[in-house]
Amino acid sequence: MRFQFEQDKALQAMAYIVKRLGSVEKVKLMKLMYLADKQHFLREGYPITGDRQCAMPYGPVPSATLDLLNGNWADPNLALRSLHLNDNTVMLRHDPGVGTLSAQELATLDEILAQYGDAHRWSLVDALHELPEYKETYANAVARGKRAGIIPYEAILKHAGDESHYRLNRPVASAATVAHMVCPLNAGADADL
Repeated sequence: MRFQFEQDKALQAMAYIVKRLGSVEKVKLMKLMYLADKQHFLREGYPITGDRQCAMPYGPVPSATLDLLNGNWADPNLALRSLHLNDNTVMLRHDPGVGTLSAQELATLDEILAQYGDAHRWSLVDALHELPEYKETYANAVARGKRAGIIPYEAILKHAGDESHYRLNRPVASAATVAHMVCPLNAGADADL
């Protein structure tokens, strides 16, 4: 399963989190973004940002969202117009609003903030290292001599333990999932990083 990355949603979601927390360490922001994408995917059938999730040494990370924040994007200043990065602390420079985010997506962000907003960054990193989809993907990447691997959305479904999402060793894609996928029939596109 692969979804279309939506940079405006990623930027607005990051800004929303930063605005609610006042400022946040970059590593914690990326963990909160991962959790929000995962939660929304499990509940609604698609991630908020449409990002590819990667298993990296510091845990799961939404890769394009991190690239956007780091200025590794077609417009390297896109995120920096709204977010100020000082060392590893992210602060709000200009509120881009929430116009591209649905009420359900905002509710998911609020839920993640209520549950994890007060967590210390390294406690959050440690907790996300224990997620089965991360452990499985990262172990496979290391076994292949890589430092990172793409966490398939199918693995998230498999480890969620809900037969309405994953049964008979296959993902069960809802109509919402298929509607948001880049190419529902392109198997194996995320096989390697």
